[in-house]
Order: sequence, then C-alpha cells, then structure tokens
Amino acid sequence: MKVVIYDDKWSMLHTFFGFIAGLLGLGWLAFIAYTIYEFIEYLWKSDRFPGDMIEFMIGLAVSELTKEIVFVLSSL
Repeated sequence: MKVVIYDDKWSMLHTFFGFIAGLLGLGWLAFIAYTIYEFIEYLWKSDRFPGDMIEFMIGLAVSELTKEIVFVLSSL
C-alpha cells in the first residue's frame, strides 16, 4: 500500500491541527477525535486516511518536541 502525504490543500491543516493540539496538551483527546473523524470521512469517500493521519502525527510530534526543547532550555 502506498501512503501519500501532503497531497492536497488540506494537508498543512492536518499538521497544524496536530501541532496546536499538542501545544494545548490535548494530544490524546485530539488524536481520538481526529481518528474518528478521518475514519468516517474514509468510509464515505474512500479518502486518504493513512496519509492524513501521518500528517496529523507529524504536527503532534513537532509540538511535543517543541515543548520539550522549551522545557530543557528554560531549566538551564
């Protein structure tokens, strides 16, 4: 199965949503809600579910990394 990421105009929004959710500390809640939303959209349109989830997870990972870097730098 080929997974394509950043393939449509909404791709950056998926990453941005993951980033904001991570910064607000809503990572798990947003992940569950986003997974349900994407799965329902996938059932209706046979859309690009795996790619969209990877885009969201990239944003979430970058936000967690950003928080960790800020925490480490502030403790110096």
